[in-house]
Amino acid sequence: MTRRALHLSSLAVEATIRDFRPEDLGRLIKLLEESGGEEAYGPRLDQAVDLISTDDGITLVAEAGGDMVGAVLATFRATIGRIHRLVLMLGGQREAGVADGLLEEIENRLADIGVRTINASVKAEGSVRAHLERRDYAAIEGALQLRREIPASPTVPSGLADVFGRIVRPGLWGELKGLEDAKEIIERRVILPLARPDLAVRHAVSPPKAIVLFGPPGTGKTTFALGIASRLGWPFVEIQPSELRARGPSTRHAYSHPRWTRFSTSAQRSCSSTR
Repeated sequence: MTRRALHLSSLAVEATIRDFRPEDLGRLIKLLEESGGEEAYGPRLDQAVDLISTDDGITLVAEAGGDMVGAVLATFRATIGRIHRLVLMLGGQREAGVADGLLEEIENRLADIGVRTINASVKAEGSVRAHLERRDYAAIEGALQLRREIPASPTVPSGLADVFGRIVRPGLWGELKGLEDAKEIIERRVILPLARPDLAVRHAVSPPKAIVLFGPPGTGKTTFALGIASRLGWPFVEIQPSELRARGPSTRHAYSHPRWTRFSTSAQRSCSSTR
């Protein structure tokens, strides 16, 4: 596929449209997180990261003044393309200029590989829909998009009941409020390397074998650990160190499943997530 960069200098914005590069991942994640609910019908953050690395995906970013101010994530199959996310941070006419630049370039890229129809899922109202409609995207009369979320772990792993483990409902991670700084650190340094080991290898990041949460009782350590389990789709097992001492090696082996999130109330180890 031909790679090219597009420089915009209209509508009082100096922006460059170019291909996503691996070193852009951190800034792109931050852009997706800060984009709010405009792309509510698009993929979740982890799904968006998956799309970036697929062979049938194209991701473009817009830079202005050294900052990433927009991005578009698209995939294609045969003659059908789909825009999954259009993320913009400028606002007003400056945003419109970047939106047009991103859309024009992604359309050209898709057309180059034989795509003849591009679909996009957007909210009923909002600036993203307005940007698309300005470029002649139209609602499909009588069409209705349906969605079902499939849990990451639809079945209970063997042996989970023996150690009184459980499956945490999806969505708990997103519901945790007031812990944004800690969540951002955990998302980038713990969850993404564990959820996407291929990206971790590509960026020379070692997935963690354990994390420690500390604080007085009632500060949310257990809830936070539950949120991590929910975000990863891993079972959750809460253990007491005394149980391991009392029951011996067989019990320690039972707790050693590689895809379980284990939480210990020990003051020395508050949360352990191992892969």
